[in-house]
Amino acid sequence: MSPQAVDQAVDWLVLFLSGSMDEHSRAAWQRWRDADPEHARVWHRVETMENRLRTGMAGTDASAAIAAVTAVSHGRRRALKSLSILLGAGAAVWFAGGAWQGRADFRTDVGERRSFRLAEGTRLDLNTGSAVRVHYGDGERVVQLLQGEVLIATELDTAVPARPFVVETAAGRARALGTRFVVRQMDDVTRVAVLEHAVEFRPADNPALALRLEAGQVASFDRREMLKLASASAEEASWADGFLHASDMRLDAFIAELARYRPGRIVCAPECAGLRLSGMFPLGNTDLILQALTEVLPVDVQMLTRYWVTVLPHQELPRKNNRG
Repeated sequence: MSPQAVDQAVDWLVLFLSGSMDEHSRAAWQRWRDADPEHARVWHRVETMENRLRTGMAGTDASAAIAAVTAVSHGRRRALKSLSILLGAGAAVWFAGGAWQGRADFRTDVGERRSFRLAEGTRLDLNTGSAVRVHYGDGERVVQLLQGEVLIATELDTAVPARPFVVETAAGRARALGTRFVVRQMDDVTRVAVLEHAVEFRPADNPALALRLEAGQVASFDRREMLKLASASAEEASWADGFLHASDMRLDAFIAELARYRPGRIVCAPECAGLRLSGMFPLGNTDLILQALTEVLPVDVQMLTRYWVTVLPHQELPRKNNRG
């Protein structure tokens, strides 16, 4: 990336974040982005980094740099310098979250879902933005969940003696007991939902603790213990069939789930975060899901770009005065 393109992209980002972007400025930004493929690439990097730093790096120097960008009134020059450094020499930080890609056997991009068959017939369904590594040894069949979410339907092992099937995560090890189950990795917390039969989970830092989950149960674990146990929804794996399921879900929670399937950033304004909705939403087109929200809830969807979406309370247009 050329320093000039980075500076220009950050210029536009600061203008977006300042809230002073009018139609004239927006048209000028569009002309700049479309004028050169490098401009489009750099702009996408700026948007993605801003989103990653806001949501995944709170409390770090990187998030402080983004705070500087947002606080335009405190010094635009400082904001430009902060984000430019991150985009240049500090870009390695942004790529750190994707370090798993080089060692993943199977992976999906954002918005993608794929199915795979392992050697003995076990099926893996990978949700959006997921990656796994597979190791079948003499004593175990191991799937390491590096990122994201996977639905697993195990098959009987053909080896003699049969090897146990284990999913390794950042929080511990889930052993399948002849089962169909979902495992999701969320930072340092692992969520396991059992659809059929049972799963035994052992926290990484407390392996002597064996916690058994039966069909219809869902639990969250950290590296030492079980954090929460609840009943699993019948639609726990609806994403594998191409649907995002909501049952009396808060809008901000729904938006957070939808954001997993769409590149860029989706923000839910606090004023409408507590609205609730239910339904099955086809994941094939997230634009249509956003449009549907405006039809079932009193909200508007503002798209600054394809990658920058805000859900806001609905604003009634003022009526025109037709007197005279």
